[in-house]
Amino acid sequence: MKFTFLRYAIYAALTYGLMELMRYDGMTTTDDVKFAESSLVEQAQNIFLILSLISLTFTRGYQAIKYILILILGLFFIREQDAFLDSAIAEHSWKFICIIFASLVGYKIFQIRKTIVSEIEEFIKTSSSGILFLGFTTLLIFSRMFGRKKFWKVVEGTEDYTRNVKNAAEECTELFGYFLILIGIIEFYVYVSSKIRDNKNISLAE
Repeated sequence: MKFTFLRYAIYAALTYGLMELMRYDGMTTTDDVKFAESSLVEQAQNIFLILSLISLTFTRGYQAIKYILILILGLFFIREQDAFLDSAIAEHSWKFICIIFASLVGYKIFQIRKTIVSEIEEFIKTSSSGILFLGFTTLLIFSRMFGRKKFWKVVEGTEDYTRNVKNAAEECTELFGYFLILIGIIEFYVYVSSKIRDNKNISLAE
């Protein structure tokens, strides 16, 4: 109980810190276009993705769910590096890297395909699945819809909408989506670790 309350308190504190990071980023950026590729918000998105992938790497059990999440988040991470990869390697090189990564992880998932259905049925009963679903919904739907040009044209009542406001809306909600996904991954790690520990205790008791 205390551990759960502590996690929630940390999540709340990090949420506040996240909002301050967004404010600081908007306040200190001197470029005409704010919340661009090199912004603190964009860098924080990458950090959350890396932390999520690291957490999954250390998660034991539930291999099918684990590798499916690694596949999805790994593709997100590669896609976020598109500008860097285009300049460092070649234009659209991120697409080929995605194909290679997806092939490697997809092959691993294929090897354990028999466990996918049973793991998903159990996983969707956990709180972490709900948090992850909310995170992906925020990332893939809400942030995209909230950052639409036509939405901000309507809000501002002009065809010449404020680009920085539109960017702030989209990138900051996208960042919060990645943050929710990270929380979901952490809760998944805690759930799996707790279940493995409980199973060991039952075995010892028997």
